[in-house]
Amino acid sequence: MRKLSLAGLCGLAVALIFSAQVGSAKADQNTVKVVGHPVWSLAMDWPRVAYVSGAEASSATIHVWNLATGATSAIDGGPRGFAVHRAAEVAISGRRVVWIRGQQIGNTELNHWLYTAPVGGSAHLLSHVHGYTGTTCGLGGPQLDGLAGSGKDVVVSTWNAGQDGSAPWNERLALVTPTGLRTIASGANAILSESVDLGHIAVLPFPTLSVTPDGCTIAGLPSSVLVYSTAGALLKTVALPAADPSAVGYQVEIRGNGSSY
Repeated sequence: MRKLSLAGLCGLAVALIFSAQVGSAKADQNTVKVVGHPVWSLAMDWPRVAYVSGAEASSATIHVWNLATGATSAIDGGPRGFAVHRAAEVAISGRRVVWIRGQQIGNTELNHWLYTAPVGGSAHLLSHVHGYTGTTCGLGGPQLDGLAGSGKDVVVSTWNAGQDGSAPWNERLALVTPTGLRTIASGANAILSESVDLGHIAVLPFPTLSVTPDGCTIAGLPSSVLVYSTAGALLKTVALPAADPSAVGYQVEIRGNGSSY
């Protein structure tokens, strides 16, 4: 499991459970974490799990749990709150945590901040975009989304949405470096990054949207998943079965072993 969003959790206590070979009582304790607040988002890169937890998304903080040792640490400094209506995205690669904080201001302003921090260290701002919501198709202006990480790589997608939100442009797939973003691919097929593993990145293109008198509708769903290298080379195109535009859509995870996807 590389990334999982749990925005719907509303219980007072949440247990994070991961399967592992248990050889002692201590090992057994390291496979279960009881959290006193809802978990809004989490990601894993063995043996560490990064999770966003708090009574409300707007007051949540980031913690890192090491399954091998049982130790848990918190990210020091940086933002302590996330969007009320949008759970934070978080990724972890080795000892590096990267996350997106979203905040809606008023009826239309929608800010996104991209932060990074070493495990047990302090937050550092990498990027900030100022977009807006409430358009015909939901989002407009600069966007930052599709955060995924594994091993030594973290990727994210950026783009600009039209005034009605239906026509993305300036699409870019980027590696998240310790100091900022490095674009490795661009164009309509460069977003949205969904998963990364062993130097391979899975990208699911945006559906085609159109504006009608009744609002924004899906004119066409993605027909394939694209697999890129971390150098930006297109390695493989995987065809998707036809889907009902009224359905929720696709969820993509990539697991690379050197030859299969």
